[in-house]
Amino acid sequence: MIAKDSLQPEWIQKVSAENRQADKMLVEKVIRALLLLEGLAESGVALYL
Repeated sequence: MIAKDSLQPEWIQKVSAENRQADKMLVEKVIRALLLLEGLAESGVALYL
């Protein structure tokens, strides 16, 4: 489960700084994509990966 506080700007900046200045926009997009995938899985949507 992905914590909701992982979308906070402070958390994203911290993660970026800890990972060789990773692109903050990319970090946020990855988190949002994983939250979407998690939500789909919890709702029972059939996922064919």
